Amino acid sequence: MGVKQLPAMDSPAFRLSRVPGLRPILISAALVIPCFWQPIVSGFDLQSHLYNAWLATLIERGSIHGLSIGHQSTNVLIDMLLTWLLKAFGVSVAERVLCCSAVLVFFWGAFRFISEVRGQATYWLAPWLAVFSYGYVFQAGLMNYYLACGIVFWIFAAAWKRGIGWWCIAAIPFL
Repeated sequence: MGVKQLPAMDSPAFRLSRVPGLRPILISAALVIPCFWQPIVSGFDLQSHLYNAWLATLIERGSIHGLSIGHQSTNVLIDMLLTWLLKAFGVSVAERVLCCSAVLVFFWGAFRFISEVRGQATYWLAPWLAVFSYGYVFQAGLMNYYLACGIVFWIFAAAWKRGIGWWCIAAIPFL
């Protein structure tokens, strides 16, 4: 039988393990690495959202004449975020910031929901949730759906122990 040896009390590993909040920061940093190593972060639908946001910024600046912005009421969150991010940072940074944010919202929402259901933190599931976070929906670029799923995970996690109550009114804008 092997005996598990604990790290020494003065070792760097022991000191790092006692830093509150370090584990989620390290997991988040590792989770967004794939958003930076690819030349194009996500495919299909995200690229059309990026094009629409770029076109909207050109129309707003008056660089393109004869086109106007049509206003929609559904599937607009990603377009609005990308338009704002494009104005502030440019195409490549906007795409990466949006994808990193969406991955973190989805991953930590799913993590939180599963942890609430189990009654304890499920860090052992983090690698599987990371794989799930970069699954087909992310690769297809269905970012409105992807971000909505992440937000719903957060709402389900909040509702799991509390049940339905007045706090649900605050969740209505997110739904």
